[in-house]
Amino acid sequence: MQNLFFDEVDFSGKKLILICVPYGGGWSTIFNSWEPYLEPEIALLSAKFPGRGERMEEPSYENMQELVQEISPVIGAYELPIVFYGGCFGGLCAYEIIKELQETYHKKVKHFFTNSLISPRYIEEKVFLSQWSKEELANELLRRGELPEEVLEDEEVLEFLLPGIRADYKIYENYRYQEKGKINVDMSIFYNDSAALRQEADKDWEDLIQGSCERIPMACDNLFAAESQIEIAKQINSKLKQLYLN
Repeated sequence: MQNLFFDEVDFSGKKLILICVPYGGGWSTIFNSWEPYLEPEIALLSAKFPGRGERMEEPSYENMQELVQEISPVIGAYELPIVFYGGCFGGLCAYEIIKELQETYHKKVKHFFTNSLISPRYIEEKVFLSQWSKEELANELLRRGELPEEVLEDEEVLEFLLPGIRADYKIYENYRYQEKGKINVDMSIFYNDSAALRQEADKDWEDLIQGSCERIPMACDNLFAAESQIEIAKQINSKLKQLYLN
């Protein structure tokens, strides 16, 4: 099976696969800095979506179903146990992929880590950011804390990211939750004080999963800032080591 989504990895000595899905408009390279903070038994795979990075010339997805149906058989073919991490848009993609893996490929994902993702039941976007101007979009993403400030303030980087950002927000805007039963996975949600307004929506996760659901506080303002992502990588490594590598 052709695999355009992940770099080739030598799985010798690996016991677990950590699949990381970028936030809206993000490239797979944002997870390159995670490698030094992970146990050598963990294989890190960063999802590469069309319309960005080395797949820049390919047309971006327009809906979640297309994305999920193309990437799921690739992941379903891996033999090692799998865990996911994705924040915000990346978390929504991970959730839908986990559902597809369970329903179609009868593959149980061990753990699902996320942040800045409300329950999919509550997602009904009424503000169509994909249609906003570059300046309006950058200011709104900065206000929401959904992209690192250093990225949004770099004009050259922002120009590269904009097509992917717009494409991902179009998927998010067109997303509609479909009830298909609970997914059988343990879940960990990273949060900070800025996520307090989402507390009520967060409570709904226990109704969507069949497994444990814990919330991990983070002492940072922006969960997508580089230093915050490194701390999340450390937290995930600690959790995986404790639960699955001993």
